[in-house]
Amino acid sequence: MVSRTIDLRSDTVTKPTETMRLAMAKADVDDDVNDEMPNRDEFIDAALVALNVPVDRLVQAADSVSVCLSKGLGAPVGSVIVGTKSFIARARIVRKTLGGGMRQVGILCAAALVALQENVQKLVTDHKNAKTLAEGLTKIKGLSVDVASVETNIVYFEISNGSHMTALKLGKIMNEHGILLMPDSSSRVRIVIHHQVSASDVQYTLACIKQAMTGVPEENGGN
Repeated sequence: MVSRTIDLRSDTVTKPTETMRLAMAKADVDDDVNDEMPNRDEFIDAALVALNVPVDRLVQAADSVSVCLSKGLGAPVGSVIVGTKSFIARARIVRKTLGGGMRQVGILCAAALVALQENVQKLVTDHKNAKTLAEGLTKIKGLSVDVASVETNIVYFEISNGSHMTALKLGKIMNEHGILLMPDSSSRVRIVIHHQVSASDVQYTLACIKQAMTGVPEENGGN
């Protein structure tokens, strides 16, 4: 019987933290259409400093930038567009022309603000866990990984030609252990680490994949 579920298909599958849920419950509803948005303004101020990298360095070649907050940062909803004041003013007009408007944006901004305040610092751990996973996969017969290419939270690995295993078959086996993977082709698998995947989850995943590939269970792999 599966005792836990480890969802490694994407970093969009994270659930709101308790702090996020509390912030959303207490947030002012706000009204983007009428430009009444104290929560939005607080969120924008935080977004400019949370990356610890000069914003102009990140966006110097762009006239606008889209930032997703519902992936690695774990907000329940959220992509935001960033640009000059005149660009954003035009974007809001186009959005409204197409029938768009965020009447309850304050609730979303409250969760996004928590994501910036609490989860940005967790990205380092996510990247470390991804690297650990990649290094562990290279030690499993029948698998290959370009460890040097793993710089963030995404890991791709290949199943060797001639192996008895396919990506789809491996995914089905992992599902029986409560591990959800994303086959990328018949021989390629994608794994995405996020802040709700622990170091212990990584070791459990490695143990289950090794057992599936070699038929040999890893000692203490079920911990």
